[in-house]
Amino acid sequence: MFLCKVFTSRAISIRATPFSDSSMVCLFFTETHGPLSFLIPSVRKAKAKITTAMLQPLARMEITFSFKKTGSLHRVNELVPLPSAWDFHPEHGVSRLFLSEILSRSIRDELQDSPLFHYVWKLMEEAPFDEIALQTAAKLTEFLGFIPDLDTYEPGARWDLREGRFSKDILHPYYLQEGLSAVLIRWFLGERDLKITADERSRMFQAIMDYYRLHLPGFSEPKSAALLLSF
Repeated sequence: MFLCKVFTSRAISIRATPFSDSSMVCLFFTETHGPLSFLIPSVRKAKAKITTAMLQPLARMEITFSFKKTGSLHRVNELVPLPSAWDFHPEHGVSRLFLSEILSRSIRDELQDSPLFHYVWKLMEEAPFDEIALQTAAKLTEFLGFIPDLDTYEPGARWDLREGRFSKDILHPYYLQEGLSAVLIRWFLGERDLKITADERSRMFQAIMDYYRLHLPGFSEPKSAALLLSF
């Protein structure tokens, strides 16, 4: 026999996967317990209390749930949607999907991570801007434990993806060009609306994904990448 405790927590929807004709398995990033998987029944029924609209990528909510130490799926007792600034910007839906995929491939099960949770939660309180998906993917490295050594940057240096630093002398192919390395630094410093071309966006994206692959074992490129680069 096992004990099942009830908790109330803020949470962010990360991934929703069909489980049956009417139910879904959802990964929520909770404030109290980190990422947890839940079985949500009857989401496609007309009178469902929890609907698919509540489970979109990066949707914010407060949930009351039954937590058990054994087993991998938990049950939601109550879900209250909480609005975010992003809800008023449907044109950034691909960015929501991309960042939710980044998180689903990066965070570890049942490991509470308050700084990362609060960063993503507060991110959703601000209106999204042009390059928020790539800038946020870069800044998430700070919370995931492999942020580049920003102190090594100087004008003319390039981002060394393999070593996680900036240098003018790189003898391998894993680096970001000088001009885009300067943009990356300004992103880390919090600047926004730095205009880049479609080709530069593609190169920046590839560098960031390569950096994740080099420093995060088992990381795979999000399926939404092609959509993100098409805009």
